[in-house]
Amino acid sequence: MLRKIGKLTIRPDAESEIKAEHWVKKAIQSDDRNNARWQLACDYALYSEILEQLGQGDKAEHTLRKAIMIDAICQSG
Repeated sequence: MLRKIGKLTIRPDAESEIKAEHWVKKAIQSDDRNNARWQLACDYALYSEILEQLGQGDKAEHTLRKAIMIDAICQSG
């Protein structure tokens, strides 16, 4: 739910992207706390998109790698 709110708040301006980042970070915390691994991977993938839009390419790449790693764990387990 929190990820969906974050996704809905993404607009082509920095203020909206910062709001989206806030909601996605909350989703990451919640899904990590609840051990919802697939949802966590989706959260990190969206967070990567937001970071890319904010011009933080290196951090976006690192975050996308986290999403891929978590997805791989979900697929194997």
